[in-house]
Amino acid sequence: MKTSDSMDINLDGNSDLSIKQRMYLDIIAPNNFTYDNYPYCLLEFKNGLEFSTKIESYVQGQGSVGKIIGIDTLSYKNRIDNISEWSCNITKAVMWHDTNSTYRITNGYWFYLTNAEKYIGIRMKINSHYKFGWIKVNEFSRENISFVSYALEK
Repeated sequence: MKTSDSMDINLDGNSDLSIKQRMYLDIIAPNNFTYDNYPYCLLEFKNGLEFSTKIESYVQGQGSVGKIIGIDTLSYKNRIDNISEWSCNITKAVMWHDTNSTYRITNGYWFYLTNAEKYIGIRMKINSHYKFGWIKVNEFSRENISFVSYALEK
């Protein structure tokens, strides 16, 4: 089952954020390994909307380490204007995913949260100046995520 929704962050009539979620494993195509066949929550940022990022390191093997950029989980009262890492040219990011594999690299920063209230830091360039804001997310479980509210400075 897939669900989707969207948000118009700057209230200009255009969708700035798309939310897509798949809750169950797609058993129809078990030999076609793509992340879209597995449970996930994916955000797509449009119209110059950026999100606060966090870099996660993982072992690649033979002594090398790789890095994945994920959506940061901010707590209440975290200062958004002090964030140094923003998505810039990244337009899609996974909040969490479950490939059900022993070889998975990461499940994302939101994968293990339960009964948590977290925030996504956002910014958007308007008239050559960044406007900062946030999206409040209540994650009771991976299957039960609510995008409660959002704000962007005027």
